[in-house]
Amino acid sequence: MTGTRKRVAVLAVAAAVVVAGVATTAAVALASGAPNVTTAGYDTLRTNWDPNESALSPAAVQASTFGKVFTTKVKGQIYAQPLVINNTVIVTTEKANAYGINATTGAIEWTRNFGTPFKASTIVCSDLTPDVGSTSTPVVDPATGTVYLTTRLQSGGGIANSHWYLQALSSSTGKEVSGFPVEIQGTPDNTPGVPFDADYAMQRPGLLLLNGAVYMGFASDCDITPYRGIVVGVSTSTAKVTTMWSDESGIGTDADSQAGIWQSGGGLVSDIAGRIILATGNGVSPTPAAGTQPPATLSESVVALSVGTNGKLTPTQFFSPSNAPTLDQNDTDLGSGGPVALPTAYFGTSAHPHLVVEVGKDGRIFLIDADHMGGSGQGAGGGDSVLQTLGPFNGVWGHPAVYGGQGGWVYILESSGGGYLRALSYGTNGQGVPQLTSQGTSTGSFGYTSGSPMVTSNGTTAGSAVVWVVYAGGSTGAKAQLRAYGAAPSGGVLPLLWSAPIGTASKFSMPTAYNGRIYVGDRQGRLMAFGSSAGAPVQAAPVDFGQVAVGQTKTVTVSAAITQNLQTTGPVSVDGVQEEAGPSTTSSLRGTTRRVESTTVPASGVESSSPVAGSAPIPPGQVFTVTGAPPTSSKLKAGTTLRVKVTFSPTVAGPVVAQVNLPTSSGVHTVAVSGYGTVPGLLASARPLTFGTIATGAGGEYLSVTISNSGSQSEKLTSVDLPGAPYSVTGLPAVGTELAPQEAFTVSVHFDPSVAGVYPAVLSLHTDQGSISLPVSGSAESGHPLLVLSTRSVSFGTVGVGSSETLSFDVSNGGTVPLTIERVIVPEGAFSTTVPLPQGLRLDPDTTVHQTVTFSPTRPGPATGSFSVTGNDEQGPQLVSLSGSGT
Repeated sequence: MTGTRKRVAVLAVAAAVVVAGVATTAAVALASGAPNVTTAGYDTLRTNWDPNESALSPAAVQASTFGKVFTTKVKGQIYAQPLVINNTVIVTTEKANAYGINATTGAIEWTRNFGTPFKASTIVCSDLTPDVGSTSTPVVDPATGTVYLTTRLQSGGGIANSHWYLQALSSSTGKEVSGFPVEIQGTPDNTPGVPFDADYAMQRPGLLLLNGAVYMGFASDCDITPYRGIVVGVSTSTAKVTTMWSDESGIGTDADSQAGIWQSGGGLVSDIAGRIILATGNGVSPTPAAGTQPPATLSESVVALSVGTNGKLTPTQFFSPSNAPTLDQNDTDLGSGGPVALPTAYFGTSAHPHLVVEVGKDGRIFLIDADHMGGSGQGAGGGDSVLQTLGPFNGVWGHPAVYGGQGGWVYILESSGGGYLRALSYGTNGQGVPQLTSQGTSTGSFGYTSGSPMVTSNGTTAGSAVVWVVYAGGSTGAKAQLRAYGAAPSGGVLPLLWSAPIGTASKFSMPTAYNGRIYVGDRQGRLMAFGSSAGAPVQAAPVDFGQVAVGQTKTVTVSAAITQNLQTTGPVSVDGVQEEAGPSTTSSLRGTTRRVESTTVPASGVESSSPVAGSAPIPPGQVFTVTGAPPTSSKLKAGTTLRVKVTFSPTVAGPVVAQVNLPTSSGVHTVAVSGYGTVPGLLASARPLTFGTIATGAGGEYLSVTISNSGSQSEKLTSVDLPGAPYSVTGLPAVGTELAPQEAFTVSVHFDPSVAGVYPAVLSLHTDQGSISLPVSGSAESGHPLLVLSTRSVSFGTVGVGSSETLSFDVSNGGTVPLTIERVIVPEGAFSTTVPLPQGLRLDPDTTVHQTVTFSPTRPGPATGSFSVTGNDEQGPQLVSLSGSGT
């Protein structure tokens, strides 16, 4: 057996650390101790994890002093993730501007304009309007302080006057670096006769600085053809294009083979020296091939490129799902998600040291060995050959965040519309193979275009981690919020700690943490900073009780340092006591059938906090009790220490988390407390395993569950009872395996029915100390989804200039199994919609939704447009033509 199984985390998720030994520019320490943020996602692994934020603890975020510190207005929408170097925030905008902004005061230190930004109206694209100037996240060379960014400029009218440039400027002054800008021109080495086409290219992924070169990935605007996915490298020393590589070659001079590299803004990944990893979208599907033999066409793929000594790029590894042709047909890009490499200090085994997580529009999560990616069609029966497949959950337009503390965690924001923030724990199965397990989600759902998550923590200190994400109400970015979640699922739920309105969110927006503050930009051209306006008047470290047998008690003293004069305003209490994962947790692991009392986001945008149905939260005081607390109206003097006794009396097996509340004249201050209740036997992370209803012959679905020894002594696995077909179970350790206390393994259950019906089953495991039985259920229906439009054209007739007319059409599922809306392209100009169909929307058979469109002519004469809807029914995009005339 390779590797080791994980031990179950006693405390909640906490923090991650920059990987050592990898070519990463994530964090360069300053004299003040604050690390620079010089690349998208904090490091070249793209972990989206800042482990240097002791001032952003859950207690600090919930304090009354936490809020908006400043707002700085700039010219142009902010789509790129802000970067920070030497206390200067680097902001780029769609007006083709760059700014250096003081991270403390918000004052603009310098600004630079690069020229006239490209106009979206030139190609009638509503994806990003009205300007496309600088969209991707730049990269900063920490050795020189040079900022590298891309711009799309227009030198005149028409598409032929579009130009792409790599710019370079000083991070301290904004002054241009000699030799720059460099215009992106040339022909990929592997597509002679098919040059880079600046007219139809779009550069969205975050830039990568690697071995003296800046690498950038290109796709398209609005899928307007012709285009190909292309990676370009520019030398920082010679200021010349050194390499171009296309992911679609061997197709002659056809420039329109697509497979764009866009990743919803996620950066190109580099996990080891000389290797670049990326994900691609729709195009020409790869032929079945081994992972070490990438074919010429690489749509719907995760690809590893080797950087040669001459700077040229060569594909050396790839993975593509076996249903890639269907993904291509349905516009279900795998490449809507950016890959993330997991840091080897916290993840991986000796047999699988380098791991990559990838998830795209169809909601399946792939755990991939980056050294042996798995190719296409190399699994059993021509299926996938990866370490693990989970889901499908809701679709993802973004990239995961990683936390290395408490056993290792991965966070994914399902931004398809109606999806959730999902937490997955890391572990290994019974054969020592790395696995992820869905442990919980947010209670409230997110609108399409919501951003990717980010984690802050104080190293790997338990209880210090917070997950940050930008919530958007839909494709317009309206009703946006910056939200902070507790990183530890409790009863299957990630608790919402704090939120604040931020206006109109940019698509797939990413916040940045730096020196105790969170920075985020929006579509209104505002950089906002959030943080504490004063030092915390009450400071206390989290308390871990360790293992305590169920029915026993343990008491510790919690000490809180008082830094300013205060007065208690209420009794000290315990709040939020729930089991983190245990036998009574019944939330489904599958997002579309999640059993909660409410998944609705109220109109105000404030998230619902409904508990998981059946999760049986433990009443406050039953597990943790407080004694010796000061009475209400007690005076707490600065320089003194407040001490209270807390007793842990577990009533169920497994991790338990809570917080002690101290109401004072400066707000309620909290101290995280946790412990692990032990009982002989086994503990499951979720039960039952509920697959819901799926279609027959569609490849099935996967769920995973982590099983742990919840006792204080080693236990031997004596036997297992497996569910029969159409279920299959992998990841079980061999009978006779000894499990140490809190040692865990992850089991994957595959449900792949070929005949319609209902399939109840049970998975049981037995040890010499006890047994556990997990109900398993799923049903299947035969047939196919079918997207049906009520009309193919909508005519508004004549409408007065300055007036508006609103009409609608219907979208229905005329099939026999659920239909998923995979892509929606809304009209622009005179035609608009305020509430477009959310991508990822699931329609049951015979279900209809209404789509409204408004015609608001601004000038006399005829106008035309279109509304495009794509479902997972293999019909491809379905168009509704729009027409009207302004009078």
